[in-house]
Amino acid sequence: MEIEDHYAQLLGTNSPWEISSVDLSIEKQQVDINIEYDDNEGLCPECATLCKKHDDRKQRTWRHLDT
Repeated sequence: MEIEDHYAQLLGTNSPWEISSVDLSIEKQQVDINIEYDDNEGLCPECATLCKKHDDRKQRTWRHLDT
């Protein structure tokens, strides 16, 4: 099993979302998981009509609480 598939299963992501990369940094004690929307169409947030996607959000970071 590829590491991306492993994290997709752990996080419950499915098409059109996909895990594009997983980077482990032992020094930083950090795992960076990049998730991408792999489709050029999306739903309008106002009327839910399928339409062409033309904007992208900038990359964001989320940090899980230390356990």
